[in-house]
Amino acid sequence: MERVQSLAEYLGLAPSGVAGEVPRLEDIADAKQFAEAVLASVEFRRYIVDALTLGTLPPVILCRIMDHGWGKPVQRLEFDDRSVRLEDLTPDVVAEKLERVQRMLSLIQSSRTGDKGRSQSVDEGDELVLASVH
Repeated sequence: MERVQSLAEYLGLAPSGVAGEVPRLEDIADAKQFAEAVLASVEFRRYIVDALTLGTLPPVILCRIMDHGWGKPVQRLEFDDRSVRLEDLTPDVVAEKLERVQRMLSLIQSSRTGDKGRSQSVDEGDELVLASVH
């Protein structure tokens, strides 16, 4: 029969077989090793679980745990405004865009009626718009 883990073992709170002697925190001189030893200690894990249970865990620590577990959220979004001002449009550009809109409209209408045979040429932009309509 297979042994089932206890909740404490699952949460990492139950002491398991120690592979070697654990150094005392007072004996660790390196700051990074000290921090890693604190984070790996049973006492620190108990503190975290107790604080989560009691609702006394500082929000900063909770956020760091969530960032580590789920990934840090995006801190900054950038928007690149590529819109064209109406003052910058020439009559030729307006006519070209209007013609493209009319071609896309006819493609959409023909796709709704089931007319698959297109006699007019289609550029990539028309295909993208048509694909997004379906």
